[in-house]
Amino acid sequence: MGSKKKKQSPKKPVPASPAVDPVTKKRLDLARKLYREKVRSLNSMSKLAPVRREAMDYDEIRAKRRMTAAVNLFDQVAAVSKPICPDVEGVSYFEFEWLSHNMMPRISFDWNERVCNTVLAGAMWILDQLRESGHFFDACRLFPRDERIFEELDLPDIWDTSHDEDALYEMVWIISHRNDDCVGGKSNSKAGLQRPYMDLHTAQGIHRQDVPSRQVFEKILDMIPPQEIQRAVQLFEQTWWDVVRRIYTSRAAHAGMQQDIDRRFEEYHQKTKALVEEMQASSAKIMQQALGIRDAVIQQLNAIQSNLPAQSVHTPWFQTSLADAHRQEKEHKDFQLRVQQLQKQEEVLNQEQERLEDALVMLADSLGDILTIPKAQRSEMYFPEAAAAWEDYTISDPYALCFAFLYLLDQGSDLPWIYAISLPLMEQCASVLPWRYEEFDEDPEDVWAHFDEERDDYVYGHQKVELPKRIKVPELEDWYGTFYENVREDDPEYREYRNLAQIVYELTGSVMPRNLTRYESALTELDYYGINGKKALHPLLYCMTMLGELRHRTHTFHLPEESVDTADNSSVEELQEKLRALQAENQQLRQAAYESSRETKELRKKLEDAEHAAQADRQELADLRSLVFNRQENTAEQPTGKVEFPYTAKSRIVVFGGHDSWAKEIKPRLPNVRFIDRTMLPNAQLIRQADTIWIQANALSHAYFYRIITEARKYDIPVRYFSFASAEKCAEQLALTDMGQ
Repeated sequence: MGSKKKKQSPKKPVPASPAVDPVTKKRLDLARKLYREKVRSLNSMSKLAPVRREAMDYDEIRAKRRMTAAVNLFDQVAAVSKPICPDVEGVSYFEFEWLSHNMMPRISFDWNERVCNTVLAGAMWILDQLRESGHFFDACRLFPRDERIFEELDLPDIWDTSHDEDALYEMVWIISHRNDDCVGGKSNSKAGLQRPYMDLHTAQGIHRQDVPSRQVFEKILDMIPPQEIQRAVQLFEQTWWDVVRRIYTSRAAHAGMQQDIDRRFEEYHQKTKALVEEMQASSAKIMQQALGIRDAVIQQLNAIQSNLPAQSVHTPWFQTSLADAHRQEKEHKDFQLRVQQLQKQEEVLNQEQERLEDALVMLADSLGDILTIPKAQRSEMYFPEAAAAWEDYTISDPYALCFAFLYLLDQGSDLPWIYAISLPLMEQCASVLPWRYEEFDEDPEDVWAHFDEERDDYVYGHQKVELPKRIKVPELEDWYGTFYENVREDDPEYREYRNLAQIVYELTGSVMPRNLTRYESALTELDYYGINGKKALHPLLYCMTMLGELRHRTHTFHLPEESVDTADNSSVEELQEKLRALQAENQQLRQAAYESSRETKELRKKLEDAEHAAQADRQELADLRSLVFNRQENTAEQPTGKVEFPYTAKSRIVVFGGHDSWAKEIKPRLPNVRFIDRTMLPNAQLIRQADTIWIQANALSHAYFYRIITEARKYDIPVRYFSFASAEKCAEQLALTDMGQ
């Protein structure tokens, strides 16, 4: 009996893909090709940590979204960039460069958020708009009431003048978890990277769902006046396109420099060719002469052997004059000099070519930090012609820009997915936020606490300090001197004098701090930044005094009274009083729980950081011990032969230091390792994107060394030290370490 055939259900018709024009298809094909090449390169980095790999947003879903955005905006960007930087054959080609730069594996927005806290800036902008529009308390009804928020979020220690800590934490949580309840986008994260921006739902465009987390987020957005949202979006778009123009203005400058180098290389090749031809002709002439001499010698020898008279032998080649010999010698020396000049010219051109290539890479790597780099150093790093494009560049409103980036991302705009532009733009926004670089000192010395010699300990309380003689303390206004007449009264008889404190109270309802000299010790710190003079110091001292006092403002609370008898004859008033007391106690306990939870989290984080730092310190100490031992013992620096060069590193490695001769010798052995000239200012962006930093300490200034170490530790980048002086041995040490040996 034959088996029954399984009845097959009819296939559903597959919807046809939208038609793609040939030009767009060509660009997409090129983008996919570049993506595959980068994937192979990324997969070869076996030592790359999983979280770092994931942070590059190079999975198929996010890469496809980036690819689509780059192709969608291709024509718009080309229309802006090509008049500024037209294509130059062999130098710059917009199509390839635009797609290549956007398909590069880059440390993503979500990774940078760990130190940038741009979500916090966007949350503050939202809270500002809610307050200004009168919807703050309406929004508060939507805020989460979950103590775990303080455990989950790791925000900088700030005290905002406009919103309390709870509001900041809760709004950041709403933004970060706006897509939690969405379905259909399965997370492929194995490293646990937090995704406040580029989560998979957003990457696939399926995040606009009718689910609770989205409802809360969108209801809050609906409370913001549309014109304010539009104003923020317009500012972002204007700034985005401004960055595009400046990038391609710098690119045009570099392209012009490349053309000049190419022209000089062509001149060099022509001179070399002419010299070779001349030398060949001269060699042929000399060879002809030598052959003639040889023939004459043979004739002479034959004559001698034949017993013929010597004078009968024709010997014209022996009649070369002494002047001819000198002329030939002079021509030879002239050839040698011209060869040396050409060799020097080639060396100069190669150095200029390498310097230009470094400038191109440096501009791309440090664009996010460009606002923090001094102008003189920008010129040194990028060349003055390219640096001039960023001379007047500023970020006007980082809070609005951070919100607009989030909003455009949520609305499905392509702009946030253009990593070549949006990543450095968001890093620039972060670079001007108050909390970006320096941590707040909870109790600066002598301002809120001072050292008591009798107690041999720090105690709470302000103490006036003696400042260096170079610091001039500005004379502050007399806030209680009645110097200001109320001229609004027409009748002088009814006019009265007021002081500044009274006027400020009249306008704000606020009372000024009593100790206006508390932050005089901060004048030393301000002097480090070149801030001096009455016009600058007066408002800063007043501002710091008021903000400091507000942050340290005291709060009273009353402990509940002893439990009272709750007999049936208790009055309603007594019960209500007991209820209020219990509520107060409950509030205090909740507050204590908050503080305890936060303290526990902080201690846990400090422990983890300490363990990580200890591991890094142990490795660093081992390297330094090896370095010192090799130097003291004069250990032979013969390579082991375990590495075949040139060696392609599996991870992103940046090398600082080393003499020029050492760098010239080691670079060909490690072609994909970045070597930074010892005279170049260490760049934070370059360090941040590295997997490992290597240092050759025999030619590196102390200032540059400490800057490198500071930045590396800030971003948890491992630092290794070369233990040898020879380039070959150092190359082997790096390669073996990269291999995991």
